Amino acid sequence: KAVIGVRLAELMDLKVSDYITLLVRTKDDTFNTIDIEIAGLVRAPNPMINNGIVFVPLEVAQKALNVGNAVSMITLKTVSG
Repeated sequence: KAVIGVRLAELMDLKVSDYITLLVRTKDDTFNTIDIEIAGLVRAPNPMINNGIVFVPLEVAQKALNVGNAVSMITLKTVSG
């Protein structure tokens, strides 16, 4: 399941439980598709996330990109308290 930005959902008329098809370029420079259900919407302070980011499970991304168990980046943000 995927989580997408609220503005992207509005632009594409998508809601939770809808399916979306993502087109990705693999490490071999070919294309692959991911058909995935929308599990939730995210509203972030960063408009880039709201407008065009789709979060998918790591395993789904690795398989679609043909990278095996490789990870190129994991980004975390912490909050105090």
